[in-house]
Amino acid sequence: MPPRIFNDVHFQHWEPPVLGDTTWGLFPRLPPELRLHVWLVYLRRYRMIELNICRAADEDATTYPGNGFHSRYYTNRNAYGNIVSGRDYMLSWNGRRRGHPGSYSPLLWVNQESRRATLVFYRVKLPFFGLLREQVLYLNPEYDVVSIHPRWDQVGSADFDPLTLLADLLHDVKAYDRMGQGVAHLALNKDFFWLNMMGFGSLPFQLTPDALHPVAAASFTDILRRRLRSVLFVIRFRSCYRGLGEFPARQGYQYHFAQTFPLGRRNHPAGAFHWLDADPRPGVDIDIRQLPLGGDPRVLGRGWKQLEQAFGVTRPAQDQQHDGEARGEGGNAGLRLYVCPRVTWPKYERADLLALNIAATQPQEGHSEEEDDEEGPRADLARHLRSFPNDPLVPVPRHGDVVDAEMFARMERLPCTAIGMWLFPAEAFNEPTVPHRSCFDASAVRPGLILFDL
Repeated sequence: MPPRIFNDVHFQHWEPPVLGDTTWGLFPRLPPELRLHVWLVYLRRYRMIELNICRAADEDATTYPGNGFHSRYYTNRNAYGNIVSGRDYMLSWNGRRRGHPGSYSPLLWVNQESRRATLVFYRVKLPFFGLLREQVLYLNPEYDVVSIHPRWDQVGSADFDPLTLLADLLHDVKAYDRMGQGVAHLALNKDFFWLNMMGFGSLPFQLTPDALHPVAAASFTDILRRRLRSVLFVIRFRSCYRGLGEFPARQGYQYHFAQTFPLGRRNHPAGAFHWLDADPRPGVDIDIRQLPLGGDPRVLGRGWKQLEQAFGVTRPAQDQQHDGEARGEGGNAGLRLYVCPRVTWPKYERADLLALNIAATQPQEGHSEEEDDEEGPRADLARHLRSFPNDPLVPVPRHGDVVDAEMFARMERLPCTAIGMWLFPAEAFNEPTVPHRSCFDASAVRPGLILFDL
């Protein structure tokens, strides 16, 4: 039986409109303006576009960045007459070796009318380079969060500089935007800023205008100053399990199973989501009293400020606007910085299940061994949830010591497990409660929630 999660409960109350004339035969008889409205209702949804970026294999690292620039950099223009970077960085879908057309929007293939509406809506059409050269990245800056990950096969290389690649990519998105705006919502994996750092004592950003081509530096400054509306720093929890052995108590610590810790999305690199300003699930106020993170999140906000200062960008206090305005719903608003924790849960192999005696010796009601042979994100999620509430090798009460069994059961029936990530303002984190474990009390702020449509 597939697991019930909060995403299913939430999205069952939000059904997308009819996507063509196969379900409702009267749809083609509607006036064209009403049909267009239906297409736009479906299209006007937030998407998280997860991309890997890496330096082209044949790029001469001594020419960019460095003491000079290759002659092709920032010299050519595209069909809009805008200068493009000319840097053959390679983009690929996160979690996939090759992208596929279904990653964009199904409306591109319903009929000619829906395709026209989709191509107008996604006004940025950025060509891929490298292996995916035949593909185009379709974006609408008002609704799409562009999430960039450095390629791990180049991590550790002396000439690998993901921040200059990021600056070039952001310039190109702006150059291929017919309105000249570019990325408004950016999500950055922490590895962009913590690579090659021995700890968290120094600030992570070393990108300066001198490291970029002059055109790139001017473009990046404009993006920082006027284009970006939100930056999401994606950070993992310390463990792939949600069981906490250091939950604060009057004397020492208690065990607690944090049901509301969001789990990361898997194998869906361009899916839609709902942006909730406040996480509505019960138990959030308890769980955020102790957040064991994979590093100090305060470094991220400080580092971004240092990056802005390096490019001469200052922000007055009045730039801190309402979250909805920062997402573009209220006109020109100041940049908002978010720290977005999510649990990176493992992919379970058959051997792992047998070793942990989950499937072989501990069958659960409504669960068959055949389910353990199934593949896909839902099957992996079911296996992961069956291994809970904590590391299965450590026996503890299922409901822990903080909530009673009855409350725990009510939260499971809701259910409270969600696939997504929290949205904490970057300033929400003060001194850690357990410094050597990077534990933080964020209970002073009710976090927002990115909830993925699975």
